[in-house]
Amino acid sequence: MFSYPTGPTTTDEGRVAILDAGPEMATLNLGPDMERFELAARRPPLPHPREAMIVDICMPFTYGFIDRLASVMLEKGVKPELEVYQPGQFWVSRGLAEQGLIKPPYSYQFVMGVQTAVYPTPWNVLAMLQELPPASVFTVAAIGKYQWPLVTMGIILGGNVRVGLEDNLYERRGRKLTGNGEAVEKVVRLAAEFGREIATPAQAREMLGLSATPSSY
Repeated sequence: MFSYPTGPTTTDEGRVAILDAGPEMATLNLGPDMERFELAARRPPLPHPREAMIVDICMPFTYGFIDRLASVMLEKGVKPELEVYQPGQFWVSRGLAEQGLIKPPYSYQFVMGVQTAVYPTPWNVLAMLQELPPASVFTVAAIGKYQWPLVTMGIILGGNVRVGLEDNLYERRGRKLTGNGEAVEKVVRLAAEFGREIATPAQAREMLGLSATPSSY
């Protein structure tokens, strides 16, 4: 079971309360996320119609609140997935480790291509990889048209990858994915081309430092 305690309108208390559901892993953002974009008009017969609007938001993760989330995760036995948007945020995870708030194996996810995140380039994947502390596993996540090139690079470099409609709608240029399952099938084919075997659930649990017994929640 996985929890993602973020969102532009979620309060700090709401983010902490999500952990009461007892997930085995939960996202731990290592810094603020600032975005500005336009939402298209929502016309009838869709519910809740509205005009086009500009969304200008920031999810204000601070050192203190990140420490608090990490503390609650540690107390509840929840494994943090450490989301890194740019290399400076490794300072934050280093501080968490020095305080004993996160434990190895550390699970990092490189989020690339969203606003205020590191540019989605091969050179930046390599730069992020060099900052990983010992006893770490990593996942590459890239947004939109950058997803397939960079997750392929993640496979080649021996890492894990994230795919799905949250990040990218297209199987290839001009052809939309039919669902998350098709994205998973494609990344399995890519892994096979490079001789990377897909981990079983038991192997994934071992790599991430999770209990061999799945959560009963």
